[in-house]
Amino acid sequence: MRTNLLGMAAATILFLASGCTEPAAVTGTVTAEGEKVTEGSLVFQPESGSGTKPASGEIHPDGTYEVRTAGNDLLSAGNYTVLFTPPETLEDESGQPVVVSQWNQWQAEDKVVVVTGGKNDIAIKLEKKPEPPAEPAPAEVAQEEPAAEPAAEPAAEPAAEPAAEDAKSTE
Repeated sequence: MRTNLLGMAAATILFLASGCTEPAAVTGTVTAEGEKVTEGSLVFQPESGSGTKPASGEIHPDGTYEVRTAGNDLLSAGNYTVLFTPPETLEDESGQPVVVSQWNQWQAEDKVVVVTGGKNDIAIKLEKKPEPPAEPAPAEVAQEEPAAEPAAEPAAEPAAEPAAEDAKSTE
């Protein structure tokens, strides 16, 4: 019996020392400029050395979400980066968008969220994606030959002698 108690105590110490904590349930709301986001999905990506598995979940029409791992498990405590994915845009036969979400130009704030064991209610705020940099000129323009330099003006010829001197030399 004494051996069993020592074994259980050792197992408990190893469990606590290994950093295992209570599973974390993560729910919350998603907003953008104070308005509830009603579609899309979130991914909680563990920071290196934190958490064990990524988790994801759909955003509900009321703006709420709940994330779970691929095995439908709760998260591990740790630090996570949150990624927002807008809903998929559907296209017609010609490739034109049929359904364009108002959230296509949004992303999760660039910050790390801390998930602790037990229940977590984490509000996620979206921000507008930065405008992409201006595209360089098309390749055809960049490869044009440089314009020819204007022809140099011919050198000025010496000025003609006054007519009076011409008259003397003919005399």
